[in-house]
Amino acid sequence: MTDWALLLLRLWLGSLFTAHALQKLLGWWGGPGWAEWTSRVTRHGFRPSALFAALALGAELAGGPLLLVGLATPVAAAFLSVLMIVAIRKVHFRNGFFNERRGFEFQGTLLVGLVTLGIAGPGRLALDAALPATLLDGQAYAALVAGGVLLTLPGMLRPSAVPPAPAASSPATSR
Repeated sequence: MTDWALLLLRLWLGSLFTAHALQKLLGWWGGPGWAEWTSRVTRHGFRPSALFAALALGAELAGGPLLLVGLATPVAAAFLSVLMIVAIRKVHFRNGFFNERRGFEFQGTLLVGLVTLGIAGPGRLALDAALPATLLDGQAYAALVAGGVLLTLPGMLRPSAVPPAPAASSPATSR
């Protein structure tokens, strides 16, 4: 049963990240498209912004499909985990927890799923399971996340020009 649960998690996360990549790249499904995506990265203090925008997009564009098929799963999960850590730190944390105020509820949930895959692996219903044993395990996942966080640290510490989200006025916030 664990293999089926890991497959379900991979399929869900892989689909989400692939869809978000296409929003950023092509503007599909109401997404920003490349020019607006790069502008957002600039406003959040990352320099050179085109490079960081491409790295974030690349993590989603490669990581999503890799999760879907279960190939290089710890690597894909690590790159996407770093992306979620950066998104939480730079964009969502200051808005609190809940989505109603653009908080980190959604990104945190994605991060938990990615950490689970990074440590547990993709399960036997994955292309990784057909490959000979490699160094792509939980320890490699942790090392890649640590390295990615160190590489993005200057951008994460630079002030953002985007103010926190205003308080939501919908009835959903009274829950």
